[in-house]
Amino acid sequence: MDGMIEQEWINDKLRDIGTELIKEEYEDTWCEVNPTRGYCYILSEALFHYVFLNSEPYYIKLSPDETHWFLKNYDGKVIDYTANQYGFEIPYQEATKGSFYEGSVKTPRGKISQRGYKLANRLGFIKDED
Repeated sequence: MDGMIEQEWINDKLRDIGTELIKEEYEDTWCEVNPTRGYCYILSEALFHYVFLNSEPYYIKLSPDETHWFLKNYDGKVIDYTANQYGFEIPYQEATKGSFYEGSVKTPRGKISQRGYKLANRLGFIKDED
């Protein structure tokens, strides 16, 4: 699977999941109107491991307390399904290429975190092997 996903589909799925998979620090600011809040890291991680296989992770420090994660494909196109959690344009040109923490669940691209794996599974990104 390596293709585009509709933003509204992501929003609907994250509304259904709610705060179940985000870090506690984001639970108070997550809401159905802002369903991507707190999901930038694990959604980017899930997309990197299972959907956008021609991408790399990037991050940008938006404030002393806020780091935003997203992907860029090998042609430099930004892939960011959680940008809408902010009320401003993200200065992607200031981003730094990053890497995800090595998780414990093996994927075709390495190892994903347990939370990232759970999110990928809930979003249907993981296909059962025959």
